[in-house]
Amino acid sequence: MKPLLAWTKTHDETFVYYKRKAVTATKSGGYARASVTVGVIRRGKLGSWNFSRASNSKTLFPKVGDAVYPVVEFTKDGSPHPKSFSNLPEIGCFKNWNQARSWALSLTWFDTDQNMWIKNYYYNQAGATIHKNEQRQNIPGAIGPYTHAIGIYRYLNQIEVTNPPEWAQYLGVAEVYNLQFNHLQQEIKYSKEPPAAPITLLEKDVVGKVTEDRYTVNQICQLIHAQGIPGSAINNPGGTEYLRTGTSTGRTTYPITRCNRCQLSQRSVERFGQPTITGRTRVDCGPFDETNPTCPQCVRVGLVCTNDCSTSNAEIKRIFLMQVTKEDGSVQALDYSLVI
Repeated sequence: MKPLLAWTKTHDETFVYYKRKAVTATKSGGYARASVTVGVIRRGKLGSWNFSRASNSKTLFPKVGDAVYPVVEFTKDGSPHPKSFSNLPEIGCFKNWNQARSWALSLTWFDTDQNMWIKNYYYNQAGATIHKNEQRQNIPGAIGPYTHAIGIYRYLNQIEVTNPPEWAQYLGVAEVYNLQFNHLQQEIKYSKEPPAAPITLLEKDVVGKVTEDRYTVNQICQLIHAQGIPGSAINNPGGTEYLRTGTSTGRTTYPITRCNRCQLSQRSVERFGQPTITGRTRVDCGPFDETNPTCPQCVRVGLVCTNDCSTSNAEIKRIFLMQVTKEDGSVQALDYSLVI
């Protein structure tokens, strides 16, 4: 087995920084790509965390051949990072959801064209959208951005999981060295960071397999309500009793046929077609089954449906879909893969 690539750890009053030696940006798919080996995978092989400029984007990114310095930046108090890489929404079904949101990724390199150093933060553009290849054995909430982000969190914080779920991106633990500066004596000291105490997951899913600790339906409803969503609009199937004011449609009210998440994500599951106000047919969300009023989309992320007309679309997006918008120039979109 090859040795782990060591990371150094420093901190200030707000953040903890994990740094490692530079990697060289290489060409892949038409764009420069920086590849970082982040951990030991099963069967003793090294995994790689690859990130590249998002397709068809103007994301600032190093050129082929540039030496790139990656830094993973954690909030010291464990709260969500303002430039979180995972780009996960405010609400999630797992109790360690905020751990997955607590770190950011920055790349630093020297731009020879501008003759200056550039540091840029990046985020996963997938957010909380669902793709077929991100579903882990139909486990609610096991979307790629979460599983990858919590894997990196545990890897750098050296948290060994004795029984990781089958769908988890478990990387083992990193080799980390504390870096301490003694400015008075002009010394730099390294000390190896001891791993955290191993943890064992106790929660089981519906088929009896180990899973991450998750909130109950009632707890999820409370979390959503704390974000300002009226209680009457939470965990309801929707229908003609929910009316939205829409003067631009020529009607004073019209029935809501999709929950807030499906309305904004435009990824409704094909359950039934209903004519829109303009007369065209579209696919709308509907109850998962006769016993569960939550739509399949919300079931897949482990949440409940909401039918709130009073909260802005921007807030609904922040709560249920993603945190960073493409217009936010301080953090830019990035394609990535975590290969294990």
